Amino acid sequence: MLRGIGCFIPWLAVSLVAATPQEVSWLSPTNGAVLRLGRPYPLSATASSGLPMAFRVVRGPAKIAGTSVTATNIGTIVLAAEQAGDAGYAPARAERTFNPGNVSLIPVGEWPGVRRGSARKVCISGSYAYVATRGLVIFDISDPSAPLPVGSYGPSDIRDVQVVGHLAYAADRSQGLLVLDVSNPKKPVRLSTSGAQFYPNAVHVAGDRAYVAYDYGDGLVFDVSNPAKPVRAGVFGTDDTARGLQVVDGRLYAAASTSGLHVYDLSQPGQLRYRGTFDTPGSASDVAVVGHLAYVADGVAGLQVLDVADPAKPVRLGGYDTGGLALGVQVAGGLAYVADDTGGLLVLDVSDPANPRRRGGFDTGGSAKNVQVVGALAYIADSTSGLLVLDVSDPAKPVRRGGIATGGWAQRIQMVGNLAYVADSDAGLLVLDVTDPIRPVRRGSILTDRYALDVDVVGSLAYVTTTEGLQVVDVSDPATPVLRGALRIDGFPQKLQVDGNLAYMAASTPGLVVLDVSDPAAPFRRGSIALEGSAYDVQVVGKSAYVAALNAGLVEVDVSDPDAPRRVGEFATDGLPHALQISGDLAYIADGIAGMQVFDVSKPAGPMRLGGFNTPDFAHGIHVTGDRAYVADGSGVQVVDVSDPRHPLPVGAFFNKFPCPACQADDVRVEGDLAYLANAGGGLLILRVREGISQSLDFGLPVSVSSDVSPLTLSAMASSGLPVTYSVLSGPATLVGDRLTLTNQGLVMLRAEQAGDLQFLPATLEQYLSVLPPRAPATLTDIVVDADGKLLFHLGGMAGAHYAIEESPDLKTWTRSSSPSAPATVELFLPLGSAPRFYRAVSVP
Repeated sequence: MLRGIGCFIPWLAVSLVAATPQEVSWLSPTNGAVLRLGRPYPLSATASSGLPMAFRVVRGPAKIAGTSVTATNIGTIVLAAEQAGDAGYAPARAERTFNPGNVSLIPVGEWPGVRRGSARKVCISGSYAYVATRGLVIFDISDPSAPLPVGSYGPSDIRDVQVVGHLAYAADRSQGLLVLDVSNPKKPVRLSTSGAQFYPNAVHVAGDRAYVAYDYGDGLVFDVSNPAKPVRAGVFGTDDTARGLQVVDGRLYAAASTSGLHVYDLSQPGQLRYRGTFDTPGSASDVAVVGHLAYVADGVAGLQVLDVADPAKPVRLGGYDTGGLALGVQVAGGLAYVADDTGGLLVLDVSDPANPRRRGGFDTGGSAKNVQVVGALAYIADSTSGLLVLDVSDPAKPVRRGGIATGGWAQRIQMVGNLAYVADSDAGLLVLDVTDPIRPVRRGSILTDRYALDVDVVGSLAYVTTTEGLQVVDVSDPATPVLRGALRIDGFPQKLQVDGNLAYMAASTPGLVVLDVSDPAAPFRRGSIALEGSAYDVQVVGKSAYVAALNAGLVEVDVSDPDAPRRVGEFATDGLPHALQISGDLAYIADGIAGMQVFDVSKPAGPMRLGGFNTPDFAHGIHVTGDRAYVADGSGVQVVDVSDPRHPLPVGAFFNKFPCPACQADDVRVEGDLAYLANAGGGLLILRVREGISQSLDFGLPVSVSSDVSPLTLSAMASSGLPVTYSVLSGPATLVGDRLTLTNQGLVMLRAEQAGDLQFLPATLEQYLSVLPPRAPATLTDIVVDADGKLLFHLGGMAGAHYAIEESPDLKTWTRSSSPSAPATVELFLPLGSAPRFYRAVSVP
């Protein structure tokens, strides 16, 4: 036996001899190079063995012909240079990447195009309504039945607003007294702010004085004779939180939360003298003064009527219990119009101030905060319903003329053709037509029982989760959605997926709930399974439901028996999972503080983490298409290359212009070359998705120049070599082509733009240029010619400034000899026998 084995040893020795390794060296193109579309580039690589090379497209839009490669479309290209080896050499290969792709997200459309938020106050001026919300929203009310948003300012936190002429004065919680120029309602412009002081609640302007009330502190008086520079001009103390102000006949009336009505005498210019107070029984929020009577919206005490003929001793005459919290009041024609948080609008007859009596009312459907009456119309700011317009020509029977929701918080989106269905929190379900992505149009809507959190559209039915449970809405006519059925679910439902006759709902408690929706009018509960933490999202694939739950992470549940769901496996994520998407054997999770996480869910034993990417902000939503993951992360959208799920790489991003909670990105959906972003208080934002190669710009300008170097020739360079255009954004300068003329001293903001092409993404660069006073003129003195034929002279001028020494044979054509800084001794070489020449010094940037 041993001899038998020995007979085969020579054969074994030959077969076990290792082939000599070889190395591949790329020569061209260089790694990361840009291959212009349609242009062939030679391929060159060598093997250390000297054996011939072959080239292959690993992935990407390229073709190889012979020993050249041509990029056929945009996208990242990976090529391999390979040597197959032979009897003496092992195979070898090397890869190079070209046209590294990035994604640019460019805003193209937005709905509603104005800042949204709960309506707090409304001010009517001409044919416009100015509503205080998370900012200031301006509506055209020339047709009261259809208020149209035309402009806004924000995001901000505005509590009150008054419009005088073309100026809007706002009480802004972060900026104090805010003055806006609203001469163009489409584009309000900030003129000034007083700075943050104690959180203002109310503002009233009379003449050239603005009175501002604050939380728990003195009110302030500002001289606004120059609205661009308000000047503090006085103080009035309430020792309380004042929420309503009015100036009538030389007196200031302040409604202060717990201390009631305060009165101040303004009869002496420049002086503010306290006259008296009346401690109302409730919590004073607003005041309207007519003649010697003050009508106070007094919270739980309803409407209070006070005689203020003697401001030092106000006397209560009567009152009326509105049933809720009286928050706003206006009096006109013997009637008091009261905004009540639960009763809506109440119309009270106050012809007998001692005995106000109800004439009529209107349930606004939410919490009425403020009312203003103009003629036969009452305009109401309601925290839920937004801006409402009521016809009060018959005070006993107010009739709704029109309205528009100012609130809403876009939570989730589903795209069906050219329609975007948006779960919009307190605004319910919205249906937006995005046929023209530049101008999204509202097709229809329906108020849900509570806050709408998610929507799944199947056929002609929209299944909406709310904080109360499930609502089934018929959207066969998108303009008029109709409620078909509902089911209350305890435990704060979040997101859902409908699969056949079953709806799978993620809820805070118990976790995963399975509902039978075979009869849309009467959905009922089938089964559920408790999870360790609040469940936020669910996706069903076959007989498995994958659930994103806060404490449990990614959980796989067997739902083959919908009455008894069974946990199969789980993996605790690093963050707070809020959304997920299953694609093949992979699960992509928007994991809150941990960004995006990728899991392999192919094994029955449970998910296994492959990789992740830390987004800049809290990851709320995710959509994966192809090898791109789009993550809505609060600050905007992050685009991640997931072609290698173990090593996700960022390839693009869009950041909200206003990084704030009122406009955070909550969800994203991508269809074709458009991304639809649920932008919280900002509504729906539509972005154009462009893939290509990033390019950089170099302005090539100093940070400051003197005004006497004008004009300047701008010469920004794009790394792509494509032409650059310029614009002046602000400051004392004019621009014609690339010639910049400085018109005065100051700060000029310039923009250089390269629009991109099929292969390159657009690029923009902005730079400030400080224009300084003219520098001292240059002087050329002490001119001598030395023995070596050198021309020597002294250059004088502004110390440190740059000047060009130019020479000319005829005073017509000039050439530059040198560019010294003053002061300096300049040496120029004069060739023997040269003709006389002329010299000058000129300023340069």
